Amino acid sequence: MSAAGSMRRRAMDRLVAWVSRRPATIVLTTALIATACALLSWKYLRLDADTNSLIGDQQPFMEGYRAFQRNFGDLEYLLVVVDPKGHEREADAAVRELVDGLRAVPDVPGVMGFVDAAEQFRVSTWAMPDATLRDLHLARGALPELASRPGGGGLLKASAERVERLLKEGGDMQDAARRELAAQAFLLARCALGGMPDAAESLATPRNDEWLLADGGHLRLILVMPVKSYDTLSVIERPLQQMREVMARVGRAHPTVDIGLTGRPVLQADEMSTTNDDMNIASIAALAMCAGLFMFVFRGVKRPLLAVLTFLAGSALTYGAATLLVGRLNLLSVVFMLVLVGVGLDYGIHMIARYLEGLRHLGPTASVRHMVRRAVPSMLAGAATSSGTFLIAMVAPMQGLRELGLISGVGLLLCAVTMAFALPALLLLLDGGARRQPLRRGFFEEPLDGRMDRFDGRAAPRHVVLLVVSLALAAAGCWIGARDVSFESNLLRLQADGLTSVSWQRRLQAEGGNATWFGACTVASMADIPPMIERARTEPLIGRVRSVLMWCRPTRPSARPCAARSVRPP
Repeated sequence: MSAAGSMRRRAMDRLVAWVSRRPATIVLTTALIATACALLSWKYLRLDADTNSLIGDQQPFMEGYRAFQRNFGDLEYLLVVVDPKGHEREADAAVRELVDGLRAVPDVPGVMGFVDAAEQFRVSTWAMPDATLRDLHLARGALPELASRPGGGGLLKASAERVERLLKEGGDMQDAARRELAAQAFLLARCALGGMPDAAESLATPRNDEWLLADGGHLRLILVMPVKSYDTLSVIERPLQQMREVMARVGRAHPTVDIGLTGRPVLQADEMSTTNDDMNIASIAALAMCAGLFMFVFRGVKRPLLAVLTFLAGSALTYGAATLLVGRLNLLSVVFMLVLVGVGLDYGIHMIARYLEGLRHLGPTASVRHMVRRAVPSMLAGAATSSGTFLIAMVAPMQGLRELGLISGVGLLLCAVTMAFALPALLLLLDGGARRQPLRRGFFEEPLDGRMDRFDGRAAPRHVVLLVVSLALAAAGCWIGARDVSFESNLLRLQADGLTSVSWQRRLQAEGGNATWFGACTVASMADIPPMIERARTEPLIGRVRSVLMWCRPTRPSARPCAARSVRPP
């Protein structure tokens, strides 16, 4: 035996001797530490479902995005969509009831389903040309009378009074006062005539509510901004449930229209909900199937169950380490349990296999020594290799990948160390009073000193055929994969089947061209917006381009950033 092999054996023998002297203490200590880690993670390990946390604030583009959020706020709205299906009045009534019902939800502070007359007047000056604004400023003295709604006769009377004053006192007035009085008389007269057929629209013209419509002009939209909580997977779990209850109630009252809900937050919430359910089911199913197969192959329950319990203790330690090292689970690192189940439980399988191998010929203590000598060094080496593979992700620029690599890498090491110390102690407590097991045919039939059969040259043709067939199948798989497997960039196609949020998003795209996902570019001044718009329109991947210049054209220079928004269908 080489010097390295001799040193490794002495180290393993010391480990066995230490475990054999105090197995109950080791098991109790492991259980207490695992329980403490589980409680620590339960109380302090938080979930961060913010997709921005996957990227990290160190990236330059994230700095720009954070600045955009500070200046313009959260613009990721939910969209309640109402399809009239030919019943326009029914759809209008449904929209009003939806707006009233959603505004009554405590976790939904922002709802907008239409623009009423008061709001139209409030924002109208933002879109007025400079000349119209100057004229309105000149006639500002007539606005109080317009606001009092005196009717056409009252407006004509007020206009006539100003004209009469101009005729009597105009010669003695200053030029500015005379122009203001004339502008007031003209504005009042025009508003008085606004109700006549073919008259120009004026401030006195009755305003109807303006519905928010999709680009196709058919679907009605309601913009909703809920309270977002990133310590839950769905982010908007509670308000989303309350909103769907309101929609169901209004839908029953107006069965002739279709009501749906979509938008990026809803799509993410549905995705996270299905992902969380699938992940929990997959983790439990994987652990149960591995444990069941473990027990079936080894023809027993107790010893494989001890390996599973030791693995669970290692998993609890991993949760504690995640709490101390990172403090949160993001949307990538939340799946680390699948990594542990797929790799960490294998350590117990190797150790139990060696233990049963020894137990057929030796006593429990000697079998534990044989297990530790044969399984633990290779297990620790494999754990170090697997852990190093995950820890390499620490140099990746993506924050979510770094956290997944750190938690998974540390978790594999903790599972291996827990198996090396706690599993031998559990086996000694279980079989401490037993003698050598009776010989029986089973999975392990070779004696410890048995030699592998030498290669029989007569079997070579069979092995060659197997090798050739395997290589042919591998080559065929590579060819099919290279030809038919492609990268799916449409996130809507990655969602679970049957999600209504996905179907409504597709309806919006098909009927109106609306996209709920957008990119935003910020510029330093208003003068920089037109060149940015022209550059965006030349990009084939950008669907529509909108900017603040579509609604207002202020003449004053602005010190705050201005945004040009580009919309791209997902």
